[in-house]
Amino acid sequence: MLIGEIWSNPAVMSSYLQTGMDSIFDFVLAEKIRSSVLQGKNKGIISVVENMTEVCGSKVDEFVNSTFLPNHDFPRLMTLMKEDTDKVKLVSAILLTLPDHPFIYYGDELGLKAGKHLTWLAMPWDEAGKEPGQIDWTKTTNHLNRDVKPVSSQAQDRGSLHWHFKTLIRLRNRLPALVTGGIERVDMGSDTVLALTRKNSDSSLLVIHNLSDIEQHITLPLEVRSHLEQLYPTPGRLRSEIPKRVIGPYETVIVSR
Repeated sequence: MLIGEIWSNPAVMSSYLQTGMDSIFDFVLAEKIRSSVLQGKNKGIISVVENMTEVCGSKVDEFVNSTFLPNHDFPRLMTLMKEDTDKVKLVSAILLTLPDHPFIYYGDELGLKAGKHLTWLAMPWDEAGKEPGQIDWTKTTNHLNRDVKPVSSQAQDRGSLHWHFKTLIRLRNRLPALVTGGIERVDMGSDTVLALTRKNSDSSLLVIHNLSDIEQHITLPLEVRSHLEQLYPTPGRLRSEIPKRVIGPYETVIVSR
């Protein structure tokens, strides 16, 4: 697959699809996801997804968007999200529950920190001195990441950022509706809650993201009250007679019908 890096609006980006490119990195969506979580209000995430699909889909028969959060042109994700792990978890959950092909810039799943000009960091696979061939940190970035645990440590810690990414990736791989399913917005009556359904011929998923730092007490619309099997974060059966739900700060909930 040939993916273009065109930092512009969908109309300009779509013109490159007719020159041999298969997909395009969606800079507009990346900014909307980050700003929505930083400001605690939905800045039109679903509209951006729909517009990109409509504009680029008109240029090629089978358009697949390439989504991401930051890449090498930005500061690290942890730095962009003000070193708030909960916000990093939320933006990644939004990315991994939207359609198309998500990309994760290496090390962001560990919480690496760096400004725009220092993003090309060595991947900390193991504790210093424990893995032959491990590249050491440069002196300019070592002070920023002394507290970042390596892959070997985070992979064993269910509360780590790495485990969070892996859990959502496994869920995405297990649920085809998260990969190829259609997307529809669900109105929860508040711009601090991002809610959507992902549907294919086999399943329907309700995804709710709390963009704020306070609990959200929501009432499920009638059309999604049949979604009763919670898949994330804690699997379990919900009670159909209780349409109200409490979503914790920066929490994501995925429910299946």
